[in-house]
Amino acid sequence: MVYPNAIIPKADIRIVHFSTRAGVREVPTPPAYQDYLKKRSFNQALVRAEIKGISFFNLVDYLNEYNAKVVKGTITSEERRKLGKIKVFITKYPIGQTVPRSKGGELKKDIIALYEEFSQKYVPKGGIENPNSKITFVIFTDYLVQNTDPATSITYTTLGSAATRERGMFESLACLVADCPIIWGNAVVLFNQGNTDLSTFAHEIGHSLSLPHTFETPPNSNHTFYQGYTDNLMDYSYVPVPKGERGESNKFAKYMWSLFKWQWEILRKDSSISYK
Repeated sequence: MVYPNAIIPKADIRIVHFSTRAGVREVPTPPAYQDYLKKRSFNQALVRAEIKGISFFNLVDYLNEYNAKVVKGTITSEERRKLGKIKVFITKYPIGQTVPRSKGGELKKDIIALYEEFSQKYVPKGGIENPNSKITFVIFTDYLVQNTDPATSITYTTLGSAATRERGMFESLACLVADCPIIWGNAVVLFNQGNTDLSTFAHEIGHSLSLPHTFETPPNSNHTFYQGYTDNLMDYSYVPVPKGERGESNKFAKYMWSLFKWQWEILRKDSSISYK
């Protein structure tokens, strides 16, 4: 397949800083990540990934603002409703506390939902997961998602996670008679430690643009490689080992940004890619 270089599909990215530190607007991000997107990731598939906006959400600042209005008696019913959502969120994920990895998936979903609630100005009509949306949201947060194995003292950290889209009723029925692949969503969340790593940044965006791991099996992927042995963007930086042990590093760990030709096709057909 030869692609016409006069038609360059676009992946529009919106960056979100989801901070839990009072008065701190920005969360740490990878160095030169905009340049990395343009020159060392999806451009090899002739896809132009560009940052199309940056927005900020500070959990504690909203909490303090609304609580002050409660004291003054000036809070509106809508603000009181939003304050209730913040309190539920903070009760579930206390500020400054490490979140267990078993709750990482829930945290991701709740962060996306809370951002949607407070940032309707930036969210497409129909929500972030609107199938017609052409925007991929990358949310950097300072929440740490981590566990330490008490038997071995080895620490395991979840660096980031991409959202998946729930299937409709007819899609779900079809999957009862045949295995169905994951449907990736339009948002990724990068947690503390993952929010400054370029490889994690591009890897999770890759999932959002429908790319599976290189080591996945059908129906998620028609091509399966051993984990931790390639320089591919969608591989892992380590070789799998039994639980409780440390695996050896992928020898390409510092240079994992290649894409295979079959991944180009998947990437360019993702529903959020724009050809306008």
